Amino acid sequence: MNTTVCKLPEYVGGGYFRLRVEWKPDNFKVVLLQNASAWSGHASHDHTEQMSQLLQLSVKDYITETKVALSTQGGASHFTYVVEDGQFMWKKLDQLSNIKIKYGCIQLAETPYHEAAEQMLDSLLEQCCSVKTEVTSLQETNIIATQERTVLMKKLVEYKKQKLEMEMRLFGQFLGVLNSKKEYIQQLENGLPAATNKNSHKPVQHEGSAKEVEDSSPQGNVDDLFDDMRKPVSVIPKRISRPKRHGSEAAAGPSSRKVTRAAADGEQSDTRCLLDDF
Repeated sequence: MNTTVCKLPEYVGGGYFRLRVEWKPDNFKVVLLQNASAWSGHASHDHTEQMSQLLQLSVKDYITETKVALSTQGGASHFTYVVEDGQFMWKKLDQLSNIKIKYGCIQLAETPYHEAAEQMLDSLLEQCCSVKTEVTSLQETNIIATQERTVLMKKLVEYKKQKLEMEMRLFGQFLGVLNSKKEYIQQLENGLPAATNKNSHKPVQHEGSAKEVEDSSPQGNVDDLFDDMRKPVSVIPKRISRPKRHGSEAAAGPSSRKVTRAAADGEQSDTRCLLDDF
């Protein structure tokens, strides 16, 4: 059974009202206690439909809003409550227009106090049992979560230890590689001055002088040739004989002649003889 018990904030006459509500999907029953008096009432299905139509709400939404108003300990902040002329009325305050809108009204009838008090006490005991059951379930869940947390914390400590060991091992390997690289660089730096001095003592041959040496020989040959040309005509031989070509070379012509190593040497010797004659 879905029941709620709360204390209303309004003080009327001799004290505060205690309200017990038994909820159903489309209707609900109320019991009010004040001092030694008790009243009961019922909001029927027709009443909830009528009020939901006036407020332009569905029956479900109307029941939800009414449950907030009639089950909040000390009363909901935006609702007001009135017990007057045998009626129990609650109104909702519109925050924009600051106007109180009637949300429900139940006709009350007096009921024996001991019966109403017994019903309210039963509801409180049911709520207490429900709360205890929920607390027990949450405690069991909390115990399981605590045990799992302890196991996870142990694993975390172990993982941190493994992480530190791995970092130290990798750092040691890195230092070994770094030191070997530093030693190699130092060796290269120590050998650099010796190599520089060795290269500085080598003779440097200029490109221009080499060209002069190469060009001096042909120029001398040309000068000698002109000196020979200045000789008297009587000294120059009347006829210079040239070596005859082979038959195959004469037939082929100058464009197709193949110059062999021996032929080239022969022509070079003939040229030297000609220069000697001059």
